[in-house]
Amino acid sequence: MWEDTIVARASAEGTGAVGMLRLSGDDAVGIATRIITPRSTPIPECQSRRVYLGCVYASDGALIDEITFIVYRKPHSYTGENTVEIFLHGNTILIDLIVTRCIGEGARLALPGEFTRRAFMNGKIDLTQAESVADLIAAQAEEEIKIAAKMLSGEFGKRVKRLREDMLEIISLAEASIDFPEEDDVTASQTRTICARISGIREEISAMLASYDEGKRIRNGIRVTIAGQTNAGKSSLMNALFEEEKSIVTPVHGTTRDVIEGVLILNGVRVIFHDTAGLRTARGIVEKEGVRRTQKSIDEADIIIYVIDAYRTDFAGDLKRIAAMLHNHLIVVLNKTDLAGGTAPVIPESIPVCRISALHKTGLDTLHSALCREITSLLRHTQSAAFTVNRRHAECLKQGGIALKEAQQAIDNGLTEDFFVENIKEAQRALAQIVGDISPDDVLDRIFSQFCIGK
Repeated sequence: MWEDTIVARASAEGTGAVGMLRLSGDDAVGIATRIITPRSTPIPECQSRRVYLGCVYASDGALIDEITFIVYRKPHSYTGENTVEIFLHGNTILIDLIVTRCIGEGARLALPGEFTRRAFMNGKIDLTQAESVADLIAAQAEEEIKIAAKMLSGEFGKRVKRLREDMLEIISLAEASIDFPEEDDVTASQTRTICARISGIREEISAMLASYDEGKRIRNGIRVTIAGQTNAGKSSLMNALFEEEKSIVTPVHGTTRDVIEGVLILNGVRVIFHDTAGLRTARGIVEKEGVRRTQKSIDEADIIIYVIDAYRTDFAGDLKRIAAMLHNHLIVVLNKTDLAGGTAPVIPESIPVCRISALHKTGLDTLHSALCREITSLLRHTQSAAFTVNRRHAECLKQGGIALKEAQQAIDNGLTEDFFVENIKEAQRALAQIVGDISPDDVLDRIFSQFCIGK
């Protein structure tokens, strides 16, 4: 299946100034020769990576379009195969006509992600880089692009491969001890060396895993829950932040019953806001469900904005709830300051406090600044990190870390090398899955099915 020639549109769907399609496989140059009439140099004689002019004709000889094209000869192409890229006017019908011509000359329509899968299978990139291609295409905010680009650089894959090489050396040392058990002094020295090296690898795996939570927030969006008592102005704040009526606002307590969601880009990151039902003793089944959903949103939030009606005088309930949230990234908003009078609630100094009027949209700049500071705090390691692992990488790293821990425990318990060598081999296999040196087809199918056709 992976040895035939494939074709697909490589530019975005829809009409544009320029469209592009890609041919890849052993017969890519041959198919291009049969469908393209070049202005000058015959296609088999075209130099790689140079742009040439030509025309594509239908099978009946009618002109389809004037085009430019580039030939890439293996292995110096994205896929590692012979590849031809054709650039034409960006009309969907034109592109489909030329794709059909290529299929008529022996090409097959590419599967989603098949070009990148072939690049992976031909050793042009490892699996972490292949995944980053999909992440880069799907990115919706600046920080998502940055972490995808870092992974595409291959630095993470190189570090994983280096750790695997370290483990292979440890296995060699241990197996040497098995082969020469009579050399006790040498064996004891090697055991100490093995323990030290296993500890070092475990520390590096832990450091890699530390990037997962921040990467998850960037990839999935930072969750911000707007919470507080009923009629504190949570929905008014939601509407003020988005400059549109996302939430229903009335003077009636308990108007918001469900969680209302909206997305903004702050500090180059997608931030998902949730406006929630008011926190109070629920009345009736519907309101109880609303309060339950509010609590669930609070529990899952990265940042909580707790809104207090500053016009009120009794803040005991608010302060009790704030005290229970001190372990969170928390911002307190004193709303309705245009009406407020009397003594303001005493908020712990460690918590940022913003005084606003959601109705009149005053003070929102201070809230915006406070949110940006909390976001920066949540992502403090990402800026300097060379990579940010995803869920699949994290699961493999955890498996490898557990196996290495078991290897150390076997050594500490005085077990023979036969026992902990198997643990190290298991760790080595776990890391091999990260870069794709060991990858079941169902795993690869799942990864590449998430790509668009043409990439």
